[in-house]
Amino acid sequence: MIIAPEEASTKEQRMQGEVIRVGEADPPPSYADAEGHASSSRSVVPSHPVDSKSQPQRPFSGIPVPQDIKPSNFTYVAQQHHSVKGVWVIDPAMSIPQSFLPPLGPGETEESRKNLALESTNGSIDSDIFILSSNVGAVKGRKRILIHAGSRNGSVAARIHDGPSSPNSSPRLGYNITVKSQNGSITVHLPRTFRGPIRLKTVNGSMKVSEAIRTNWTQFSDMGGVRRSFLGHFDVSEFTPGQEWEGDDLSVEGVNGGIKLVYDDESYLNQQIPKPKSGNLFGRLFNF
Repeated sequence: MIIAPEEASTKEQRMQGEVIRVGEADPPPSYADAEGHASSSRSVVPSHPVDSKSQPQRPFSGIPVPQDIKPSNFTYVAQQHHSVKGVWVIDPAMSIPQSFLPPLGPGETEESRKNLALESTNGSIDSDIFILSSNVGAVKGRKRILIHAGSRNGSVAARIHDGPSSPNSSPRLGYNITVKSQNGSITVHLPRTFRGPIRLKTVNGSMKVSEAIRTNWTQFSDMGGVRRSFLGHFDVSEFTPGQEWEGDDLSVEGVNGGIKLVYDDESYLNQQIPKPKSGNLFGRLFNF
């Protein structure tokens, strides 16, 4: 299980969003708060699919896929008065017999069935989600990989990791990720390969993003508690009215709780590389 580092708050307003500074061998990151307000507006950005030839994918984060966790697909976990905590390895190309699949929810179809859905009422969600590499041709009838995590009266931590792929493999399917919490904080970790629109909405909460993400995204608006941006290289020629975006996208909504967004390997590197201890007397006495 990957645990995000402790955060320390600072007060600083920035036009491009608040910053979490993360270093491989530095102290835990500091955050800058931005107060959000309620908004019911929502926009859909239609576009062409990503042209992988013009925009090569970034390498995956390198966090190893657990070998003791069996891959699964179309997995639903819902708890009442209990937390949801665990590690899931999702293989989008895995076929599951119909008799093993949970019933479809209201308005849900086989095409929109989620590859992984985690929900809790009166409990938190703490999840590491590894998505095995799967190109468009390997998954029949699916345009994207659908991941959902939501809690009512609980915090949500969703750490999304992508699996390694060979250099000559075709582009992977896009990730459609939705994370929600009512009366709880939200922390989302994205893989470095993520490229697409991001929508963050909060009511009575702050929004915080890491410096690594801030320097790699294009922000379009921050109004009424809703922030819209694009993570990764933004090419306006890919956006045409009337055509659906089939790449990555992330939607995060929180009520009475803050939102934090970082890359998945930022906290991992801080955990794996401890801060060097001082060799002087005070360092030995006070462990710094």
